[in-house]
Amino acid sequence: MISLKIKAIVVLGLIVVLFFGGWYVKKQWFDDGSVFTTATMSCDSITRIAAAGGDLRMYECTPRSAPNMLCVFIAGSEKAGLDCFRKDGYVAADKTLP
Repeated sequence: MISLKIKAIVVLGLIVVLFFGGWYVKKQWFDDGSVFTTATMSCDSITRIAAAGGDLRMYECTPRSAPNMLCVFIAGSEKAGLDCFRKDGYVAADKTLP
């Protein structure tokens, strides 16, 4: 008969595996962009891109220091890229900004 100590170790192991498995699935399929939401950058939109041979995610962010700019960060399994450009038709609320 299996001892109580072995049963407890098996149950604890299953709990740990389920916890980390759930965390991994959340990060892979329900990414909310929190990794890229910092004091200077806030993501406006996160999109998954269906691409052959890769899992790509696109993060659209507006820098807090430059609200008239839009930065697009595309991340894949091996490489990533960032590009920023002016928003068309942006009107600053504070007219003293350059």
